[in-house]
Amino acid sequence: MKKHILRIILILTLISVLFSLFSCRRIDNEKKQDDTTTSATNKDTKKITTDSLGKSDILVETLKIGKADCIIINSKDNTVVIDAGEDDDSSAIIARLILNKVDKIDYLIITHFDNDHIGAVPDILENYQVDNIIEPDYTPDEPFSDDYNAYKNALASCNSNIMTLSEDISFTLGIMSFDIMTAKGKIYSSNIDNNSSLMIGLRHLNNSFLFAGDIEKDRIDDVVSGGIEHYDYLKVPHHGVNEKNSRSFIDAVSPKYAVITCSEKNPPDVVLVEKLQNAGADVYRTDNGIVYAISAEDGLTMIQ
Repeated sequence: MKKHILRIILILTLISVLFSLFSCRRIDNEKKQDDTTTSATNKDTKKITTDSLGKSDILVETLKIGKADCIIINSKDNTVVIDAGEDDDSSAIIARLILNKVDKIDYLIITHFDNDHIGAVPDILENYQVDNIIEPDYTPDEPFSDDYNAYKNALASCNSNIMTLSEDISFTLGIMSFDIMTAKGKIYSSNIDNNSSLMIGLRHLNNSFLFAGDIEKDRIDDVVSGGIEHYDYLKVPHHGVNEKNSRSFIDAVSPKYAVITCSEKNPPDVVLVEKLQNAGADVYRTDNGIVYAISAEDGLTMIQ
């Protein structure tokens, strides 16, 4: 009887061991498949650089750096950077500049002085010659913060041409035309930082882009009432926060493509995403990866 029981125990033990070995092998194989898929995706992503551009094309990259902004715009001859994420985003930003073989930045445009837009400026200025820096003309809510002090100190020690704007300007850079739209000196009572954001319009060939900083309800009211043109591509304001007047802004801009800078921890408002989709826009989110837009004679190509 004891031998019979012992035999059953041995058989059950053997089955348990074999099951464990099979499970581990299956899990390892699944992990390898996942790793292979991830590697292939990363490899494909790295192929999207200025090397693949035609002579008259431009590449607009909205980086995946969490709930923070950094947009890199490259033609064959020129580079513009809009915002610079947080201070620990420096490596990701500089990695993309290196991958695109950037040796000089023509314009660094800071939409406003929140830490998720200015953080990497000191490191960028330390590693690259930046010909021009454009910033808004206002005093931030927290003028003595570490990030803002680091930003101002970096500007004080650089040799860039610094333009602090309270009025709109326009300029041409190679094959690109830019319109910088300011708050025109208005002091907002609610969130002066976000509502003082510079908005940047970019036109290239027959394609148009609007980078709307972090503007909120009060500034949106002013923008819509003052008249805003149609743009094919919209960098959605304020990381996808929904405002009561968001739909009026979306309808005025009427974008084909909308890009939201966000993270899994800080996703965009579902209602705002629905408003964009209902208005006919294809929505891209940086929590899903870098968003690329290639502007060419035959239109815009979006890649993620």
